Amino acid sequence: MSFAYPILAIVAIVSFFAYLAVFASLQRGRKALLSKFAALNLLPSLEVNLSKFKVWLKGVCVALAIMFMLLALARPQWGYKWEEQRHVGLDIVFALDTSKSMLAEDIKPNRLERSKLAISDILDRLDGDRVGLVAFSGQAFLQCPVTLDYGAFKMSLEALDTNIIQRGGTNIAAAIDEADAALANTKNQKIIILISDGEELESSGIARAEKISKEQNAKIFTLGVGSTTGEPIPVRDERGNLTFLKDENGKLVSSVLNEDLLKKVAQATGGFYASLAENGMDEIFENGISKEVKSELSSRMKKVAIERFQIPLAIAIAIIVFELLLGTRRAFAKKLATRSIAPLLAFALLSPNYSKAQATPDPESFFNSGVEAFKAKDLKKAKDDFYASIATSYDLGMQAKAYYNIANANYEEAKALCEKSPSIEEAQGKALEAVKQAEGAISQGNPVLQKAQQTLKSGGEQALKEKSLQDQLKQSVQICEGAKKAIEDNSKSQGELVNSIKNIEAAANLARKNYENAIVLDPQFQYAKENLDASNKAIEKLNSFEKQF
Repeated sequence: MSFAYPILAIVAIVSFFAYLAVFASLQRGRKALLSKFAALNLLPSLEVNLSKFKVWLKGVCVALAIMFMLLALARPQWGYKWEEQRHVGLDIVFALDTSKSMLAEDIKPNRLERSKLAISDILDRLDGDRVGLVAFSGQAFLQCPVTLDYGAFKMSLEALDTNIIQRGGTNIAAAIDEADAALANTKNQKIIILISDGEELESSGIARAEKISKEQNAKIFTLGVGSTTGEPIPVRDERGNLTFLKDENGKLVSSVLNEDLLKKVAQATGGFYASLAENGMDEIFENGISKEVKSELSSRMKKVAIERFQIPLAIAIAIIVFELLLGTRRAFAKKLATRSIAPLLAFALLSPNYSKAQATPDPESFFNSGVEAFKAKDLKKAKDDFYASIATSYDLGMQAKAYYNIANANYEEAKALCEKSPSIEEAQGKALEAVKQAEGAISQGNPVLQKAQQTLKSGGEQALKEKSLQDQLKQSVQICEGAKKAIEDNSKSQGELVNSIKNIEAAANLARKNYENAIVLDPQFQYAKENLDASNKAIEKLNSFEKQF
């Protein structure tokens, strides 16, 4: 497998880990923000329905989706197929004057170099056209045959200079003949772009242009190089010193642009003339070459890699859909069980008895069921329904009301425990009665014991018979046992009261916690605030009662 853009494949892998790092940092920041929003002891209640696993799973899904989308942009490729490629274009031959007069510097750096730059510029704008190159001065030769290899053409162009042809002069007719010969084997539209200063020594250029226009259906565009005022031609002598070209009489030779000749050559074939000094090459391209009808030059079979970007793109879309459907709440055990048998349920729905299936109650149904159970004094069922409403609802307002009603149920349970438990006054009365019984037993038992002691001291004295002594001792023991029982009954009553107070306090604490949950979800819940104050006062009172025992 390969990629059309390997750098994007690397970016895709890096982006996966970079996103996970940023996501982890955001999760830590989220915890810090929550700690500012609510007290630390309330944070677990805020996140009671939040599944951290699902939160992280959603983050991983987003990271994977980004990675696969970037992989799709990288254009993975494997396998190949053969395709026929057809080249449609024109056949263009550039005929460039390389005579000494092209060294004149009326156009910088000089006429020849500026012409070569113009050809190179237009070459970058061609698309599918075959190009050739003819160099000419006193004679002409084919420097580069027509080709689609623009690189080879540019190398041939760079090699041109005024020394490439030994025979001096400017033979436009020879250049036209050589260009026509280069285009002889093609049936496509033939275009010749003649670039020269027009100083032709021969006078046959126009006639030759008319001939190839009729016989070969060729069109010539001429590009004039230089100035009409004339410019001396710089040359170097035998010692390498820069001088100017002189004639036989020692006068400076001045090269003048012959626009009239170049215009007539172009018009003879249906083309036109343009000046290089006035962006003539752009004019030839826009008003000449680009308007010619292109034809098929060649066709060949090419081995083309098969694009596979659809696969990572489809995976990315599937992951995005999964992430959108994935929630962040915890699922009840019943829900998990339902999901585990989802395929079986799907088959069951296809059976004729599917109409007997019951729809899963929504959060509002659970809430209403809890209200009815609360009215019927079935507090356990009411709390279960309200908890189910919280677990299945995304509405914070409904969750706040559900917590409020759960707290009310806890408060009702506390009230019921208060009604069943013995009152403080009753417990104190029983304790006082036990103390009085103990005091009575002690006051009655003391004389009997004293009398028994006196009898024992007298030894064998017959004033008190043995039977009478035994009866008195039994009476004393019974009185003491009665006092002991009264004290034990009082202790038992006090223990029951303490346990009852603890149970009531636990129910009140649950009510307080659920009122707090309701206020966290809905800070404007006034009833919850009032009931929370009442719960706090009740708990304080219970604590004071408990301390008395």
